[in-house]
Amino acid sequence: MLAAWIFSFGLWGLSVDSLKSVPITELNLQKAQYFPYYSNARKEIYFTTRADRADEELQVASWDGEKFINPQALTSINQESNDGTASLSKDGNTMIFSGCGYRNSFGGCDLYESNWVNGNWTKPRNLGILINSHDWEGQPCLSQDGQKLYFSSDRP
Repeated sequence: MLAAWIFSFGLWGLSVDSLKSVPITELNLQKAQYFPYYSNARKEIYFTTRADRADEELQVASWDGEKFINPQALTSINQESNDGTASLSKDGNTMIFSGCGYRNSFGGCDLYESNWVNGNWTKPRNLGILINSHDWEGQPCLSQDGQKLYFSSDRP
């Protein structure tokens, strides 16, 4: 279950000495919520949800300075199949995420990019065969300098 707790130190500008866990009840809306990613630039938390036997979807909630508000599905990103595990660039304008079963997929799940343009996320773009393979790729993590992309794969 995602974020039943969040550990507050660097994320909230606190020191490790003030490490404490804080429940995030406003986000605990479903049983299966995982892969949280907080964008300091956007003041938003992105996470993956799965409702019962439904597919996975990306959700986002804004931080108002005291709590997360308005958790909602990323309708401009989510497809009819599984979407999840978002990672954003430091400036919050580029999102890399996992998409499974898309029409332009090389394998079961591939990595995709979307950009924040004119107040919306753009249509997902497959990162291509140099990143994706005919196997499974997922769980991306973009380095803070935007120069490295870490991800999981089951390729040989």
